[in-house]
Amino acid sequence: NSRYGFVNGTDCTVKVKEKKGDGAEHIVPITPTLAAALHRHVRDRGPRRRAPADAPEAQRRAGIPHLTAIDPLLYREPVDEFDDDGFFVARTTRPVTRRSLDNLRDRVKRYLPWADDFFLRWHDFRHTTGTMIDRVAGHAVAERHLGHRPSDTTSIYTCATLTENAAAVAAIFGVDHPLTSAEPVRQIGPPGMSGDPTPYRPGLA
Repeated sequence: NSRYGFVNGTDCTVKVKEKKGDGAEHIVPITPTLAAALHRHVRDRGPRRRAPADAPEAQRRAGIPHLTAIDPLLYREPVDEFDDDGFFVARTTRPVTRRSLDNLRDRVKRYLPWADDFFLRWHDFRHTTGTMIDRVAGHAVAERHLGHRPSDTTSIYTCATLTENAAAVAAIFGVDHPLTSAEPVRQIGPPGMSGDPTPYRPGLA
């Protein structure tokens, strides 16, 4: 369900639409590296059109990205057509489907036998991310990052902000994030391991 328009390269966020329940949407911060990689991926593998006859030769040979906000975000290798002179004519895109992801998971299990021992599922990546956020920034931020509704009355009053969520992402990956002006949070001990999980935020108590 992810669309090209869901990725905000300026704020380094992505809109996530939940498949279950009422299909609620929420904004999740991502690293600048991931934001750039997603945009590059769509430009490389997404829809393209034929360049005009007076366009530079490089564009005539590669075609011109022709993207809209509702185009899919993830693609497999496209199939391009060229004329006898090697100039781009048309592209058939192949968006990633649920079956594509299942096939990828099966390949991972085939080459990494230990993955099958742990019953690897794509949902496990979401679980791992939530755990890492919780270790760094606490339950409220993890709840927001995962798009969970407040689990109790206290959670209703302690809802985290998008900026706090971005600070947690910055802490885990050791990067700056455009949504927070503070320095990246310095973690004491790696996420999920022994050590004080309390983040250090310069200038904050």
